[in-house]
Amino acid sequence: MKFQYIVWHTAAHATKEGVALDTSAAEIDQWHKARGWKGIGYQRVIRFDGTIENGRSYDEAGAHVQGLNSRAIGYCFSGHGDFMPLTPRQLDSGLRLTQDDMSKYSIPPENVIGHNEVNDIILRDKLTGVSPVNKSCPGVFVNMSNIRSYLGITTILRFKDTRPTTEEVILATKVQKLLKIWVTMRVRLMGGQVWKQAEHFMIFVAIT
Repeated sequence: MKFQYIVWHTAAHATKEGVALDTSAAEIDQWHKARGWKGIGYQRVIRFDGTIENGRSYDEAGAHVQGLNSRAIGYCFSGHGDFMPLTPRQLDSGLRLTQDDMSKYSIPPENVIGHNEVNDIILRDKLTGVSPVNKSCPGVFVNMSNIRSYLGITTILRFKDTRPTTEEVILATKVQKLLKIWVTMRVRLMGGQVWKQAEHFMIFVAIT
């Protein structure tokens, strides 16, 4: 397969009370078979503890973005991105997996998207045959702009011909630190003025 994109998804799996569940690849496989599909449509599933479970083979098209499946790798994060952020271990595993596949398939950071951003790349890349979406997936608690910013910096450090400068290492470390703080604080501070204060604090961390 000639993959050009990586798409992050949420399992959107939670109780009626809004408690996110640690969905397994096996459960998703059952859901997708019940729809009449051949099996799980995602290539990988990332659990709460950071475990990465195999889904559909990379040697065949997935079933996660209609019209883009032959060109996009699909990751599904257990839980529900509209109810809670990724756990720190999920985020760490997801970033590492993304970096590995970016390297293997020469995928640039700007082509790492959330399912809810499909309409943007249809316009940006003038894609035809890709179905528009109306989804929040991977969820309101997953900021793909922050993800791409991190991946952009780490890509430079991993693939540049020369050793990274001290300034580049410091900047990459700060971005990683910022992302981890973002995940932790987003869980504890869910909105209002307290969250605005937290955002100001994180900006301070990023630039100091």
